[in-house]
Amino acid sequence: MFTTNKVPLQIFAPILILILWMIADGLKIVNPVFLPSLKDVAINIINIFLLDGFYAVGFTLYRTFTSLIITSLIAIPVGLILGLNKNLYTSTELLIDFFRSVPATAFFPIFLLFLGIGDMAKIGISVFVCFWILLINTYYGVKNIPATRLKVAKVYKAEGYNLLRFVIFYDSLPQIVIGLRLSLSISLIITIVAEMFIGTRYGLGKIIYDSYAIYDTAQLFAAIFITGILGYILNKLFISTEKKFIHWIGK
Repeated sequence: MFTTNKVPLQIFAPILILILWMIADGLKIVNPVFLPSLKDVAINIINIFLLDGFYAVGFTLYRTFTSLIITSLIAIPVGLILGLNKNLYTSTELLIDFFRSVPATAFFPIFLLFLGIGDMAKIGISVFVCFWILLINTYYGVKNIPATRLKVAKVYKAEGYNLLRFVIFYDSLPQIVIGLRLSLSISLIITIVAEMFIGTRYGLGKIIYDSYAIYDTAQLFAAIFITGILGYILNKLFISTEKKFIHWIGK
């Protein structure tokens, strides 16, 4: 995942930020209410996991991956269909561009109205936002398949299901994977935002919002740090899985 030469470069910026943070805290340049000490943040990270932090991370991950799975089951087939039918895509292009251009938060009231304040609403809004991302990437994955490859496949009598499975799907897979990676990141973001504003018993979004509500900035920074690390780990795990199981991409 990392090379020896890259590791020092990757940790340089975080270390620099931590040093500047400690200097600012030591010289009291910033009010501790707005910038707590690293010690207080570290203590709060431990306290979060001693209380209900594992539940919070677990529920956030559950909502994130449930959203991603549902999105994949819908967006990938629809994207393949649109990619194979130019007229169908043209007739739906305006609708697709409209919905993917509207901010996700604008749809919160609609999902609350129809799905309530439970997990269905949080997962639903995440699926809705990620759907357009994965749909577009799948469509362009199919659209960018070289015409010569399709012609060669047809020469070898590949048609119907076999053409879709062994040529179209595999050739569009690199772009689909890009869409999945983007959808994973966006799903995590939308899930946390939904936990903040729709409300929930457990979730990283709830910890962030509760910390903000009581001006507990040390806990707020701790929750943000946990969220950032979680997102980083998910992205690296996705890339590692991609390289292991879809090793032909880019070759």
